[in-house]
Amino acid sequence: MFFALAMFSAAHAAPITFTHEATSGGGTLDGAAFDGGAIVITAAADTDDIVDVGGGTYAVEHLAASIAIDGLGVFDFISPTRTFVNNGFVGFSRSANGGLNGADLLNGPAGLGAYDLTTSIGPSTGGGNFLQWAVSAVLTDGGVLEFASVGTDITFTAVVGDVSDVPLPAAFPLFLAGLGGLGFLRGRKKAA
Repeated sequence: MFFALAMFSAAHAAPITFTHEATSGGGTLDGAAFDGGAIVITAAADTDDIVDVGGGTYAVEHLAASIAIDGLGVFDFISPTRTFVNNGFVGFSRSANGGLNGADLLNGPAGLGAYDLTTSIGPSTGGGNFLQWAVSAVLTDGGVLEFASVGTDITFTAVVGDVSDVPLPAAFPLFLAGLGGLGFLRGRKKAA
């Protein structure tokens, strides 16, 4: 009975991928200046980890996050990050370890109503801004990343699911059944 309940609860955990796309942004990466290109932040999380902070605010810590900077390449974030929604506007911020006050890094777009980070949505486009990058260092595998505080158009997309929609705990009995079937066929072949 416990095994069945464990499989059922694990089967409802869902991976979610957030994409925050900015039309332009400038700053420094490891001390080298860049300016004006498109920025795409991609982050992976689990819907089981979403925290209801209250008052229409939800946040989820990322399992992994990367940033593609036009003309520079793709870099993985080393500093912990999260995606949040606060009364209808979404953002990307420093990790708050489940709390409310992770300093925002990219805000926007707004107008997402009662979105709570648990479902697929978007693309949704609107105004937003880079902010608070100088509050403390944001580390990537390419060095310290800092954006200038500027406004930009942002497109936000969230996609629930993965390449494999069969969670590992639920796939294990299928794997065992397949092995049993192969053993049965092999036994019949030897008997013939």
